Formats: sequence, structure tokens, C-alpha cells
Amino acid sequence: MDRTGPSSVLSQYCMTVGFFCVILYMYGFFPIKASTNIFSSRTDLPTNLHDLKFHTENLYNGSVSKTVLMVIDGIRLDFVTKDNMPYTTGKLEGKEGCHLTARVSAPTVTLPRIKAIVTGTVSSYIDVMLNFGTKELTGDNIIRQAVQTKRVLFYGDDTWIKLLPHHFIRSEGTSSFFV
Repeated sequence: MDRTGPSSVLSQYCMTVGFFCVILYMYGFFPIKASTNIFSSRTDLPTNLHDLKFHTENLYNGSVSKTVLMVIDGIRLDFVTKDNMPYTTGKLEGKEGCHLTARVSAPTVTLPRIKAIVTGTVSSYIDVMLNFGTKELTGDNIIRQAVQTKRVLFYGDDTWIKLLPHHFIRSEGTSSFFV
């Protein structure tokens, strides 16, 4: 058989194009996020918006002294009712709290969701594959910003502690499988 004929060249071309298509698909499906060492601060705030000028030192002054953020992952909304959680329901009805229900699409694994909540980024499928290899989150995030001016305590899923190990002054983690 002649390996230099038109059919051989065509098959080599198809294999080469197919290989690059698979590489391009995988690059899009499993994007690699570059971590940055850039952190936001008050100096990053704009001093005007269109024709409206404002003072940044008065812009983000807290109106409350303490905040409790309760994230309930993987619970049906009807479980947060008067009978099941009376204290929480009382705070919500007394306008001492606010309730946000987030409906999310796949992947719905704890680690990518925590990363999305604290960094404001969208998780990818590679985060699901790396779910068990939790590494410290080194980029800018809302917990890091809170630690700069407030005391932050944590109780709950130990994935948070593994992801943000030096951010809490006091913490107690429970295994993700027993929460």
C-alpha cells in the first residue's frame, strides 16, 4: 500500500484537525484561571459616577455593628419555615434579616459554590473535578475584605476553613459529609 497517496494525506489532515479541535474544546470546557495578587481597597472606589460626585470616605460606612451571614447549602426552601426554624423565621419577619434564595445550575458541589460566593466568579467544571483537592484561596474575596476591618468567626462546613485557613479568628468545622 502506498502511504503517500491522497487518502493518506487526507486522513493525516483529518487526524491533525481533529486533535486541535479536541484541544480547543477542552480549553473552553476546562478553562484555566490565572490567579492574581491584586486586591481591592478603598482607594479603588471611583469619586464620581457620570455627573454625580461623592465622598468615598462616607460611601461604605456600616449601618450595623454586627452581621451574621448564614449560608444554607442544599436545603429545600420549605424547610426554613416557622415550625422548623422559628428563630430564623422570627428575625426575617421582624425585618432584622433578609432572605435570598439562589437557584443554581450544575455543578452543585460545595467547593465551587463557596468560591463563587466569596470571589464573585463563576465556577467551572474543572472546579468540580478538583473538589476534593481543596487549596487555599489566594485571590481577592469578600472574606479577606471583611477581615481587614472586622472580626470574622466561622462555624460550619470545613471546606470554608480549608479554602480560607487564616481568615477566621475562631472557627469550628464539620466534615462536608456530616453537615
